[in-house]
Amino acid sequence: MSKIYVASSWRNGYYPAVVEALRSAGHEVYDFRNPPHGGAGFHWTDVDPEAPHWTFGQYAEGLDHPLAKRQFAADLEALEWADTCVLVLPFGRSAHTEAGWMAGAGKRVIAYIPEMVEPELMYKLFDRVVGDLDELVHCLEGPADSADITHHFIEKGSGEPLILLHGNGESGEYFAGQIDEFARHWHVLAPDTRGHGKTPRGTAPFTISQFADDLRCFMDARGVAKAHILGFSDGGNIAMVFALRYPERVDRLILDGANLDARGVRPSIQIPIELGYRCAKLFARRSKEARLHAEMLGLMVNDPALRPEELSAIRAETLVMAGTRDMIKEGHTRLIAASIPHARLVFIEGDHFIAAKCPEAFNRAVTDFLLQS
Repeated sequence: MSKIYVASSWRNGYYPAVVEALRSAGHEVYDFRNPPHGGAGFHWTDVDPEAPHWTFGQYAEGLDHPLAKRQFAADLEALEWADTCVLVLPFGRSAHTEAGWMAGAGKRVIAYIPEMVEPELMYKLFDRVVGDLDELVHCLEGPADSADITHHFIEKGSGEPLILLHGNGESGEYFAGQIDEFARHWHVLAPDTRGHGKTPRGTAPFTISQFADDLRCFMDARGVAKAHILGFSDGGNIAMVFALRYPERVDRLILDGANLDARGVRPSIQIPIELGYRCAKLFARRSKEARLHAEMLGLMVNDPALRPEELSAIRAETLVMAGTRDMIKEGHTRLIAASIPHARLVFIEGDHFIAAKCPEAFNRAVTDFLLQS
């Protein structure tokens, strides 16, 4: 179940029913109208009955009033506690700010619009927009994928599950050229990896090994016992580790631009990555941005650290792919294919990003492989 911050306004008539429905569904809910520290919530008129007529100077001074500081601290604590924000329209300025903070923190945000208001384009930043209370409750069903995160993901199609794993610093949207095509044959799921896209960073280690465990939790939460797994770049590395750790969960395996370790990457690409990683690590203690950057680059420096002989344990039928001008050395890609029993090897004209830049050839190779008897 989720920990939900409901953002709205004092005048919103739908708010109480939303809080009640979410709690009835088993979620923990922060109700700003009835905060856990007691009282009846915060009103500026509690600070000064004339607050609606303040000048800017009076407002700036009012922000430091003890009541305002107390309520801000309580709301911020609730925002940090929650893993999901439900934005109930219509609402005021604070709700927009709260939802924006949650989205910026990588947490799930759902806008609930029970009565139509002026269309807003930037709600596309949120995970979902719903117009029905039952739909809102339904889209929040299911446990978190892991102890500390719930994955954002794209889902389309029906049939056998096909999971698409994106590369470093990307999101499931990398597969924009594949999802519709593959959804003609399979139930496509394209999750954002931990700390990527709209999936929060969480508190667990930021490693390929952890991402493989996260994938198992993602599948468990959705009742997916077994799936075809297609991984690109770091996603391919996750797929390799997953296939070795959870062989019973993999049907067929597609590895696109994967590598066993940093030595598989061309020096012209890897050397700048390693220099950037070292620089980011120097500033990681002083800057959150530097720490996150070091974590992201660390995936390409320290992971996945597999040995060729380990791949002989992969039981799934496997397709190994790469571009003819890939950042992964050709010999390294051939080594991966040769180390996996009966693996098929395909090179497609192009660079590392053949799925995005050469979707027709890429999709044809994958579809042929998955549909072959």
